[in-house]
Amino acid sequence: MSNTGKVRNLFNNLLEGKKKPIEEAINIIEERFQQQFSEFFCLGIVQESLEPIIQKIQDETWKPLTERLPCPFSSGNLKSLAPLYGKNIPWSEYHSTYSKALKEYQNNRLDIASELLQTLESEAVIRLPIVTTLLKQIQLKIDTSQQYFEYLQENL
Repeated sequence: MSNTGKVRNLFNNLLEGKKKPIEEAINIIEERFQQQFSEFFCLGIVQESLEPIIQKIQDETWKPLTERLPCPFSSGNLKSLAPLYGKNIPWSEYHSTYSKALKEYQNNRLDIASELLQTLESEAVIRLPIVTTLLKQIQLKIDTSQQYFEYLQENL
């Protein structure tokens, strides 16, 4: 059964008041997250942003026909993704480049990490929040190091 069919079946069961669909819904969310980790990751959707959705589904007072599930996107909507529908986006390449940059960052090779991220940011067909966040962290670390360096020069 396709994921769309699973979701349709899930909501039909929820409307009928069956409890088993809650486990099915959580399994569907977790399956999709594992299957499309690169896409989710690049869009800034991490496990923590899925937790409110899972909690809402588990809430016995939640009414699927009248209450929306929380949005895992930081912007709160998907309008920015509409122009990308149907395009072949190299999510795994984005994830691979980000992982390399993160490794360089962790090894304190900030210039290499920054260069990788800036290249990724300029080549990506969509804004990648996770890249922006790491670039800000790198810049903060560079600025802090520069301040320490200036302080040491002035006082030695």
